[in-house]
Amino acid sequence: MFNSVLKKGVLKIKIIRLLNIGILNYGDNVLEKNKHQLLSAIAILLNTLNLITIFVYIILGFYWQILLVSLWSLAIHLLYLNLKKQNSFFISKFLGFQSVIVFIFLSSSFHGYQTVFNHFYLIFLAVIPFVFDQKEFKYQLILLVQAIVLFFVQNLYGKTYLPNFHLLPDDKVNTYTYLMVSIMITYIFGLSLLGVIVNQYQENKLRKLKKKLFIKKNKLRSKNNELQTFGMAATHSLKTPLFIINSFLNKIKDNLQQNESKELIPYYINLIRESNLLNEKYSNDLIKYTSLYNIEKNYERINLKKIIEKSTSIVLLNHKNANIINDIPKDFYFDTNISLLEIIVECLTDNGLKYNQSTSPTLKIYSKINNREASIFFEDNGIGITDEYREKIFEPFNRINKIETIMGSGLGLSIAHLAAVKINATLTLESSKNGSTFKLNINL
Repeated sequence: MFNSVLKKGVLKIKIIRLLNIGILNYGDNVLEKNKHQLLSAIAILLNTLNLITIFVYIILGFYWQILLVSLWSLAIHLLYLNLKKQNSFFISKFLGFQSVIVFIFLSSSFHGYQTVFNHFYLIFLAVIPFVFDQKEFKYQLILLVQAIVLFFVQNLYGKTYLPNFHLLPDDKVNTYTYLMVSIMITYIFGLSLLGVIVNQYQENKLRKLKKKLFIKKNKLRSKNNELQTFGMAATHSLKTPLFIINSFLNKIKDNLQQNESKELIPYYINLIRESNLLNEKYSNDLIKYTSLYNIEKNYERINLKKIIEKSTSIVLLNHKNANIINDIPKDFYFDTNISLLEIIVECLTDNGLKYNQSTSPTLKIYSKINNREASIFFEDNGIGITDEYREKIFEPFNRINKIETIMGSGLGLSIAHLAAVKINATLTLESSKNGSTFKLNINL
């Protein structure tokens, strides 16, 4: 029982794969893909039934019909192969239907225009509307007129005025009639079954496309909400230093106009300068954060230890008393985006040293490596992160420290987190008791 179900499933999969042959030339045009699938399926079905019919003809001795069916099958196969070529879909299907008309006409003339065989035109007429669209109406009309005219002419005047080879012996007329009826029923049943299979397959594809569209729509809505929140937070953060600058400029102006003590002016100017630096920091980090969306994922072979040495040396220029311990193995190589990895290392290094009240700020970088992934740890001896901020540390503009003298934009960890996502890595906070430990997981 199970083996029977399994074989039917495998057969169905093979049929579906056959239906997909040659549809890659149509890009995102789903309608043309569906028509291409239907035409390919019809070609496969016709040649399959033709092989069965040839076997029956051999048994019954209809040798001229064997020749015609063989030639027709060859023509269908050549046109089917031609479907794979670029911009050949229309000519292949039009010539394919012309070959059907020629086959029916020749078969009728070889066997005395038997009425039962002429009715194959009706199957032909039923299939045409499903393969041609409105833009191809004139070609559809040509085929319809040909089939209808030949159907009536062969039935009414075939035996009198048209070429009649009369190769069918009189003693086999009844056998031929029954055979043609059986073949016609088989073709109708085959085409109907094929229509059901193709329709089911296309409905399944449509359901999958709708599911993908729903997922993408939700992701887009989520991203849009994130951008709105980010925009509001960015506006607020940029306004703060500008408000401070404007306030102290007004104080300086009032002091000068009212001839008050000028002792506070240097203090005001210093605060203005710090606010300007903070504004510059906000602007630079905003540019860095938004530019991450445009960085291409160009991967290349890198040595992790060297990358960390290069990135941390840049950060150390602003932290003279800091100490970096690089315990990454010298022979650790893997493929990644250098620019994004350098951004992650710089942000995590700067975060660990900036928010640090130790007399000797220290950041230890080490790794744990297996066959599938590498875990890189950034362990500092800074102020740590309290539990209330653990879930918010990677959100933009969240200041997680209480040290007012530290200048920061609240974007550092957000930049590192986004860069990690861009290289298919994960960045998490592992520990925050004695300082903080961030873990970067990279798939190898």
